[in-house]
Amino acid sequence: MKNKKEEVKKTTKYWHSLPIREIFNKLGTNSNGLTTDEASKRIKEFGFNELKEARRKTLFGIFIEQFKSFLILILIFATIFSIYLGEKTEADGTENKKNYGANAILGVSMSVAKAAAKFHNISLYRYLNKSFEMGEFNILPVPLMNILNGGKHADNTVDMQEFMIVPVNVNSFKESLRMGSEIFWTLKDILKNDGFSTSLGDEEGLLHFHKIL
Repeated sequence: MKNKKEEVKKTTKYWHSLPIREIFNKLGTNSNGLTTDEASKRIKEFGFNELKEARRKTLFGIFIEQFKSFLILILIFATIFSIYLGEKTEADGTENKKNYGANAILGVSMSVAKAAAKFHNISLYRYLNKSFEMGEFNILPVPLMNILNGGKHADNTVDMQEFMIVPVNVNSFKESLRMGSEIFWTLKDILKNDGFSTSLGDEEGLLHFHKIL
């Protein structure tokens, strides 16, 4: 029996390429299943495939076990952080929250939203839709394309930081994407043909568009 087990172990990774009869031979079986003698031998060697009844968990045990999940810890942190921000809404001291910074707030917000969506086993966009009570979806998602850069994302004199294309009233996401892409490349060709630079800003938007306006 030991030699048979060693032979099976050696050939396990190649079974997908073996003829069915050879597999039966190596396992000591056939298309009808194990013989009575073979089944008796295996019961003596390995015992019955018995699944013992596990001890029932108490409600307290189930509660404590939840804290082993990383997602639960994230949600707890998010709750504490949200309470803190709720109590400190004026702590930033600016109307546009420039002291906290958009990147910090966005990073925490996205982490919390993603963790909550995963906890509820739904897509992120569905979780956000439900959280903000936007109602049922009846339109396709619309791509927002940042095609022109200004402000801190560019070395031009334009105050606004980002100009975005929002292709709407089309029948498919593919068509929206095509429209936005064609607008970007057409504008780039206009700049190039007029002798202006087509260099890009920090967010991959065109920089010198203001020279043709």
